[in-house]
Amino acid sequence: MTQDPSRTFGQSLRERRIAKGLSVRDFARQTGVSSTYVRHLEGWGGAPPSDELLLTFARVLGTSEDEMLASAGRIPADIKAEILARPGVMFAFLRTLAGASDETLELVTTCNLQYVNEIQAFTRRKVLPFRVPNKSVAVRTLAGSSVR
Repeated sequence: MTQDPSRTFGQSLRERRIAKGLSVRDFARQTGVSSTYVRHLEGWGGAPPSDELLLTFARVLGTSEDEMLASAGRIPADIKAEILARPGVMFAFLRTLAGASDETLELVTTCNLQYVNEIQAFTRRKVLPFRVPNKSVAVRTLAGSSVR
């Protein structure tokens, strides 16, 4: 689901709560916060709550944890760790896909998932097969030497 950057976290939370058919009081009770706090989040904004509380909100509202975190301007911890571990590659990858349609991103994800295990197996052996233009299939080691 694409996030509307003009919507505040509070607006998004209110829309999700209403769509689920929950009153402010019911939502507050189910999430362990006060109804005053829910009204504050929905109406006056301010900083979104902790990640832990956002995940509770997601479970009660039946929405994706990733979408709830994103609506609060947060990045899931596992994704953040992946980006921080190799920022150059991850930023290049994300910039390459910037502006792609949801359909294109789904296709890239689906195709990549089919080959992840195969690529990891080749990587463990430090050998990656690929086609060289105008030549037969070559095998290049990660060290850079070629074998034909």
